[in-house]
Amino acid sequence: GAESLGSLTPAAAPTQGQPGTQAAAESSMGSSGTGRLSDALKSGTAEAHEAAESVHFVKNFIRGKIDRELYALLVAQLYHVYKKMETLLDEHAPHYFAECHFPRELNRTSALQEDVDFWHSLTSSSNGIASGPPVSPATRDYLERLDWLAQKNPLLLLAHAYTRYLGDLSGGQILARVARRALQLDKDGEGLAFYRFPRIESSKKFKDKYRNALNGLSLHDHQVQAMVQEANVAFLLNMRLFEELDVIGGVPGASVRDLQEVYATTVNINGRKQNKESQQAPPCPFAKTNVTATSSTSTASSSGKTCPWPFILLHDPKTGVQQWQTWLVIGLILALLYQKLILNQN
Repeated sequence: GAESLGSLTPAAAPTQGQPGTQAAAESSMGSSGTGRLSDALKSGTAEAHEAAESVHFVKNFIRGKIDRELYALLVAQLYHVYKKMETLLDEHAPHYFAECHFPRELNRTSALQEDVDFWHSLTSSSNGIASGPPVSPATRDYLERLDWLAQKNPLLLLAHAYTRYLGDLSGGQILARVARRALQLDKDGEGLAFYRFPRIESSKKFKDKYRNALNGLSLHDHQVQAMVQEANVAFLLNMRLFEELDVIGGVPGASVRDLQEVYATTVNINGRKQNKESQQAPPCPFAKTNVTATSSTSTASSSGKTCPWPFILLHDPKTGVQQWQTWLVIGLILALLYQKLILNQN
C-alpha cells in the first residue's frame, strides 16, 4: 500500500518533475474545488514509493540488512528533523491548522532523544540533550526548508507533518520488529523508542481521525495543490537523508540528488513555478548531478542554467515551442519559403 514502508518512507510522494502530480491533486479535488485534502495528498503523492524503494538503504532495511552505525546516524538526523518540525508546529499550527495538530499523541522528539542517548551515549541534562549529534548536509537542507516555510507560508508545514507522521504510524511496529532482530536488540525495545506511540491505542483509528481533520480544513484549490506539491518536496528531502547514508556507507554509484532538483518544480500558492530562493530558471531536468555527503549542492547545478534549446525541443516539444528560439527559427523558415515562392512566380 501507499504507506506500507511506514517510518522509513513518509506517507507518499513522487520525484519532482514526474508527470501527473498536480493533475492528480486537481482530479482528487474535483471541479467544484470542495474535494478532500487527504485524497489529494494520497493520490498526488502515490507514485513516490516506487522511487523510495529503489534507495539502497531502504531496500536493505526492509530485508533486515541494517548496519548499526548507519542506523545510529539515521536516528541522529531524524532527531534534528523532528525537533525542528515540532518546534515550528507548536508555534504555527494553532493559528493555521489547529484541528490537525496532535502533539500529545504524535510528537517524536523525546522518543528520538531516548534513541540518540542509546546509540550515541550522549549526556542528557534537565533541558534535554546537552550536546546533540552533528547535523549532516542533507539534514541541514531539510531544516532550512522548514524554517523557510515558517517564514513564508506556515500552512505548508502541515504537508511535512502529514508526510512524516502518517508514515510513522503506517508500519512502525513491523519495522521495529525488523530492526530489533537485525540490530540484535533486547525485547524491551531499548533503542527503538521512535516506533512506539504509547498514547495511540489504534493506529488505524487515529489515522482515520487525522485524515478527517485534514478534510475538515477550509482550503482553496490552489492551497490544496500547494499542499500536495510541498508533500512531494518533503518526501524528496527524506529520500536525500537515505541517499546520504548510502554515500556514507560506500554503496557503489550512490549519490545525493541535487537540492536544485528538489525545488525545480516547486509551485507556489499562485501556481507559478519558482526556485527555492529566486525566480531563476530551473536547472536542466535531464542532467543528473552527483552530490557527496560533504556537499549538499553542486557547482554545476547552482548556476541555474537550463538545458540547451535544441535539447528541450527534441525531448519536450510542448515546452520547446514556448521558447523564443523556436519562434525565431519558424519565422526564418517562413521568410525563406515566402522568398522562394516569390522568386518562382517571377
